[in-house]
Amino acid sequence: MLALIFYLGITPLIMGSLITTRRYETGSVTWGYRYICGLMLSYTLFTILCIPMIRFEAPFHVLCMAYEVVTVIATLTGLVLFIRRRDWAISVEGKFDLAKVAPFILMALIVGFQMFRLFYFQEIEYRDDKTYFALVNDMLGSDKLYLTDPNNGQVYTSIFEANFKDMMDSWYPYAAFLSRVSHFHPLVICKTVLPPLILFWHYLILWIMGMFLFTQDATKTAWFVTICALINDMTRQLMVTSLIFLDWPVWGKNLVGTISVLLVLVIYMRRSVDSRKLNYLQMICAVTMGGFTSSMGLIAMPLEIGLLSLIEGVRKKRIIPIFEAIIYLLPAILGLGLLVLYRLNGVETFG
Repeated sequence: MLALIFYLGITPLIMGSLITTRRYETGSVTWGYRYICGLMLSYTLFTILCIPMIRFEAPFHVLCMAYEVVTVIATLTGLVLFIRRRDWAISVEGKFDLAKVAPFILMALIVGFQMFRLFYFQEIEYRDDKTYFALVNDMLGSDKLYLTDPNNGQVYTSIFEANFKDMMDSWYPYAAFLSRVSHFHPLVICKTVLPPLILFWHYLILWIMGMFLFTQDATKTAWFVTICALINDMTRQLMVTSLIFLDWPVWGKNLVGTISVLLVLVIYMRRSVDSRKLNYLQMICAVTMGGFTSSMGLIAMPLEIGLLSLIEGVRKKRIIPIFEAIIYLLPAILGLGLLVLYRLNGVETFG
């Protein structure tokens, strides 16, 4: 449990100082935004280590040790900035009247109930469990990354016998890493720990977006998040929102890819807050997180950022936003390039 608190709580909060600026203006940088940015950075570092190791068939324990070393270095570096800039002094987002707590109580009850439901009332068995949980189990048991067929236990002679979506996916190795350091069974990690946590990330990003849209009005933002929560809950059985994936916890990676798309929009909206250099880093981390978590994100990121950049370029009558979009999309371009390379080598891609 302490390992989960460290890697999913303390580390992201401190590492967020590496890719956010220190500003005292109201709502410029907050605890929530710093945490989300740190989460993106930590997952990006894991992905940078994971994808090459999958390709070159490195042992799983080597990936874990390398990530632990990198995490310690990044956390200590972030801690230096955190202390030097006194980042803990950042105030709570916005201003609100404590006498008008109804929307905050309602928001907390609805979101809390959804997290409680995910924590206690998950399906014990789903038809894809035999594939995806087997992948995580095989990594822990065989010390190999995607080199075991989850359907029959056969050991691949080459990573090119695996599916492209596995070769480009750092989510299940990440789940296996969390299981390894916490000593929790992969089933507990994927069906008990991660679903409510992913839901918390989703609503935290919506809160950050609302605070920007409503000019730091926390009351309006609380109503905004509440309405979004109600819409998500009422349409979850209709399969028209991304949160339907929370009913199928093996697809948690798709939800992470989806909220990464939402996060790209938030970062794009906040470009005037951070410096251009930090904004590039934040966007690259978001694209990496979305693109290498889900193949859906790998396709959605270029479409979203391309559209946003095109709209801005037309509005300002400038071509610079197009070139900025290329920088933002470097991880996705790399991923799509690998897709073509693997396809030329006869690897099944999206079949």
